[in-house]
This record gives sequence, C-alpha cells and structure tokens, in this order.
Amino acid sequence: MIQNQYNKIVKTIRIDDGKEFINTEFVNLLSNLDIVHRKTCVYTPQQNDRVERKHQHLLQVSRAMMFQSSLLSQFYGDSILAATYVINRLPTTVLEWKSPFEVLNSKVPDLSTPKVFGFLCFAASNISHKSKFQPRSYPTIFLGYPHNQKGFRIYDLHTYTIVVSRDVIFHETIFPYKLPQFKQAIASSYVLPIVPIDHVLPNTIPHSEPVYDNTNTIAKTVTVRLLRALIDAKQSYNDHCLFVFNKDNKFVVLIVYVDDILIAGALETDIIHVKEFLHHEFTIKDLRIAKYFIGIQIARSTSGMYLPQTKYITYIIQDLMMENSSTITPLHVDWHLLDDASVYSKLVGRLLYLDFTRPDVTHVVHHLSEFMQQPTLNH
Repeated sequence: MIQNQYNKIVKTIRIDDGKEFINTEFVNLLSNLDIVHRKTCVYTPQQNDRVERKHQHLLQVSRAMMFQSSLLSQFYGDSILAATYVINRLPTTVLEWKSPFEVLNSKVPDLSTPKVFGFLCFAASNISHKSKFQPRSYPTIFLGYPHNQKGFRIYDLHTYTIVVSRDVIFHETIFPYKLPQFKQAIASSYVLPIVPIDHVLPNTIPHSEPVYDNTNTIAKTVTVRLLRALIDAKQSYNDHCLFVFNKDNKFVVLIVYVDDILIAGALETDIIHVKEFLHHEFTIKDLRIAKYFIGIQIARSTSGMYLPQTKYITYIIQDLMMENSSTITPLHVDWHLLDDASVYSKLVGRLLYLDFTRPDVTHVVHHLSEFMQQPTLNH
C-alpha cells in the first residue's frame, strides 16, 4: 500500500519484543518482502526512541480528548484514531512548520473537517422509512473519521452502535457524557444479589405508571416570591437605552441604565430643555453636572472630558493591600503559587472592567490574564 499510494519502499522495521510481532507469519511476510526486521533489547525503549515519543504524544492527546468528553473507557481506541487524525494535520518544527499530511500528500490539509471529540451531534435519519411526524434526526456522539468513507464516525445514543453518516449537525459545546457544572456522580456501594425470576415476579406490581400516596388530601401551601425588578427581565432586551436627537443644529444624547440617566449635548440650553420635558412627564432628581455614572468616574479639564477611574483604581489597590507596592522589572523567577487562585481571578475581572474606560492598561490586563490558572504572589 505504501509503495502503490506514496511511491515509497519500507526497508527496515524496528519493533520491541511484543508477542504480536514475534510469530512465524509476520517473520515470513517480512522475509518475502525483503524488509529487515530489527528488535530492541528487553526493557530498553530508548533504542526505539522516535516511535516511543510518538506513542507518548498520541496518548497525551488521546487522554485530553477523553477527559474533556468524559466518555467511557470503551471509546479509548476511537480517541487514539481521532488524535492521530489531528496530529497528522498539525504543523511541526521538525518538518519546517509543515504538517505530516502536507509532506506526504504534497498539498495543504483541509482544516475545516477536524471536530471536537466526544461532543453531541445529530445525524439525519433515513426519511424513506419514517412517517411524517417522526424525527428526521437522532442524537449521536462524534468519534472521528472513517478510513474508507467520506463521512463521520458517530455513536448512536439510542441503539448504542457506531455508524458512519455524511449529513451531521454539530454542537461542539455540548458533551452528553459530561456531568453538569458543580455536580458529582453518586457512587453506590450496594451490591445487589442475583435473584431468580420466579422469586421476583410475585412481588412485582403490574402497573406501568408510578404509584403515589394519596392518604394526605390536604394541599401544602406554597408561596412563590418574585422580585418586582425581575418581572419584565425577559422583555428588557427589547427596551432602548440610547436616545439621540439630531435636528435643526441641535444634538442631544440621552443614555438610560435602569434608573440612572445621563444627558449630553452640544449646547447647555438643549440639555436644559430635555430636563424640563422629563420633569413634566416624570418625577426625576437632577444631580447637575455628572461626576459618576454606573460606577464610572467622569472628570473635566480645559482640554475636554476624560474617565480617570481614580476612585475605582484606589479601591482595587486598597482591597489587595498594595498601597506600598511598586513595579518590578524584570519579573521574578522563583515564584510561589497562591493558596486561593480566586483572589487573582477576582483582580483580573476588576481590571477587565477598568479596561473599558482605561485602554492604556489593556496590554497589562492581557498579560495578567495569561496566568489565570496558576497565579503567584508576584503577579
């Protein structure tokens, strides 16, 4: 196959002392093909280091796929095949930033085909054998790519079989076998004995619906409390929050955030006119010149308006007790991880909020966000 497809000849095969390779049929096959058969010493994998490193690479990628999808161990082989498919299409420095697929086939691989292993997908069912009101698709799990067919290998969640389908809709963020967040599987320590069927049938209830206890006929009083502010929360995204008036050389902008209103305009007389109109229609409180709006500090100078956020920055520094800290360049080498990583995550979240009005800290926030998983005291 290698000679016919890629015009290459296998001259030497180096393997370990695995029993699957040490047999008469395999040795005779290599002898007939004039292929040199070399073996490594016992417990000496370093003599076949290139293959062993690639095995380790495959297992690392395969484990990551299995952990992310939370699939059962029975899909271990499918994860190895999917990992091989992905690795063959990744660029590597060994091949001058080309992928093995590109070097072997002399063309760039199609990177739109690789999908996330183990996620939910829906495959089209055979419409010719379905009635009008039966579903046209069925839920499956993506397992990889077949060798001799142009489609996708999927695992049917109803029949528990592996099929190949071309018409598939992918949901790459949903993993059916993954537990919901903050949920844990309930372990069971009970081992139920196997009871003969003739001992079980006399104790069963021939009823297909659950049996409920109706002895208590008094209904329980249940009170559902709802915050008034959340009554129209579902329709709130349809409400406008920015109003602009631009007519007859008059320009006024009105921003509404819950019960806070910010008015800006080219002329002060136009702003006063809008305030008088609002006073006539609603009961409002005029706070005069805006200094804060939804927690954002607004300052004025002779050159214009700006958003310094001095108070918010001071609050962050005082909350972390870093009033006397100073910048350090270059960064430390011997760092110690924090006991509670949520403190660092909280700080980065605050800086991201600050980044909306202070673009000068964007680079710093981006650099700090790189250490979200393992922050240290020096960060």
